[in-house]
Amino acid sequence: MNLNATTIFTKWTAFRLLLCLSMFIFPLSAQANTSVKLTDWFAYQDTKTVGWTFDVIDTEHIQITRDKSLATTPATPSANVMVIYRKKSSAYDIAISQVLKVFEQRGVNAEFNVVFIGKDVENVLSALQTAESNNVDLLVSMGSSTTRSLLRNYSNGKIPVVTVTSKDPVLMGQLEDYQSGSGTNVAFTSLNASAETLFQYLLRLNPDVQNLAILYAEQNESAVLTQFQPMKEISGDYNIQIFDIGVKNRDDAANELQMMLPNAINRMKETDPDLSKSMIWLTGSTSVFQQIRLINELAQDIPVLSAVTNVVKEGEDSAVVSIGIGFESNAHLAAIYMLDILNGANPGEMPVGVVTPPDIAINFRIAHKIGMKIPFDFLEIASFVYDKNGNPVRVSGQNLF
Repeated sequence: MNLNATTIFTKWTAFRLLLCLSMFIFPLSAQANTSVKLTDWFAYQDTKTVGWTFDVIDTEHIQITRDKSLATTPATPSANVMVIYRKKSSAYDIAISQVLKVFEQRGVNAEFNVVFIGKDVENVLSALQTAESNNVDLLVSMGSSTTRSLLRNYSNGKIPVVTVTSKDPVLMGQLEDYQSGSGTNVAFTSLNASAETLFQYLLRLNPDVQNLAILYAEQNESAVLTQFQPMKEISGDYNIQIFDIGVKNRDDAANELQMMLPNAINRMKETDPDLSKSMIWLTGSTSVFQQIRLINELAQDIPVLSAVTNVVKEGEDSAVVSIGIGFESNAHLAAIYMLDILNGANPGEMPVGVVTPPDIAINFRIAHKIGMKIPFDFLEIASFVYDKNGNPVRVSGQNLF
């Protein structure tokens, strides 16, 4: 039987449709990541860290080494890596686990010493001195605040640095452009998708969108510089009106949102009476997106979307769609940068590591509840998908059936 190109395309499209629909029909089975907490500030995901042993040296020091029971593991670590934390974060739990997974997959027997330095500058300087005296091969800066601290205290230092789970260095004013490299000992990765990319995806979700309320915390400098301002600055290019909802007091976010969001929605109705051309966008401000249940209640049937992938999650306390760079994807790219540097690459010549395309997460329970249609191509490329009952059917790009 001869098949022309149109027939082949139609059959392939139908197959993909059946494959995606099967996620919502067949029973699910999967091995979920279980978080193992070692200290108040450090945890890891057990299914991603097979082959690694964790030792609590003291309350501010975790040592991670290859499991000695593995026959293929060399006796001597090939690299000594220090990972620096300034605070605790579930994002860091995901990131360190993914870095270890990549090193395991590549068969690299590194030793990781994870240290907690807090906000005391003396602890920063002490950690750097220890790293140099112990001949550390690579420093990993975990989080935007740690990156700022290392740039102040260790730019052009002796040991190469790779940033992880850190906001966009160009938008933060740390670099002039994405391609030239830092010219120092620091190689940057970015946790942000560009504003242009985000608007293009929003328009694919709703080509008629006119109004966008952006929620953020005014005290969250990185969210303001890398998420709110870039979108506001180019919104006119897309004929989209921005409604600025900046929470002033992070400890009183719920009360402020209860006042500001309904007011913004009323103003949206002036140009969009049935709110069919309006959306709500959550930035990576933790104090704001932690109020997702309240935001959903106040939003009526307006789609609530987010730049943070884990704001789309199981159940109803979830955004409907997220479009951004996941902690896992950023950490995977950072791990590749780390391996390249350990193999001789110059960190100062490396362009900013930006994950493309962005990660997408979808909660069909929320979409069904508000009557929102999700384009099929979103479902195809989504890294995380929750079905009409709010249960996970795809996690980290893997179908759970």
